Amino acid sequence: MAFDTLDDDPLVARCAEPGWPGASRIREVGDGRLLGTARRIDVTGRLMVPAFTASVRGLGARSWLTPEVLVAIGRLGVARLRWHVAPVERPEALALAGPLATPGSPSVEVVDLEAPASLLEIPSPPGTPASPTVESALDTLTHGSWRERAAGRPLAALLGDLAGEGSSDSGPLVAPDTRASLVVLRPREAGALDAGRLELEAVLVDGREPGAAR
Repeated sequence: MAFDTLDDDPLVARCAEPGWPGASRIREVGDGRLLGTARRIDVTGRLMVPAFTASVRGLGARSWLTPEVLVAIGRLGVARLRWHVAPVERPEALALAGPLATPGSPSVEVVDLEAPASLLEIPSPPGTPASPTVESALDTLTHGSWRERAAGRPLAALLGDLAGEGSSDSGPLVAPDTRASLVVLRPREAGALDAGRLELEAVLVDGREPGAAR
């Protein structure tokens, strides 16, 4: 998979407006032998999937939803955060959401309070996972609530829900011209596809490692 990280000149020169993260664009999925690269990431034996989508509920989240917390959420695999608020709270949430995004941190999308929540609901700032497994990352993000919502389905069946596939009308999440927000998972043993035996090895949010540009 080949992708560009596309930054405007002001961002490259570190004089862009706060919050503008630049963009990324997947150029090719498949045979990229004819494309030159500035950096290569070896994912041999790994599983590369779309980064996760999560929900936060209520305007009260403004007390802890900071750029630093967004980076911490990004490091746990989330690239898109849906902030559910009541209609009367929407203008304030939109004003707060704009400056939150920084390069390599999840985007914040303000949605209606009644909109269907993502599989992952984040109730408070995440702590440090107990282990590098996907299971531990999801537990840390949601305080374990994802398990009940997953209804016992294996991780392979949950990947579309984790990525927010059901809430997107833009087509495939990983395809040419989509953004390069990806998670690299390393099996602890050959063929392992469950959340307890896959490690969260790397996260790219819009083509960047979360927090790397800070």
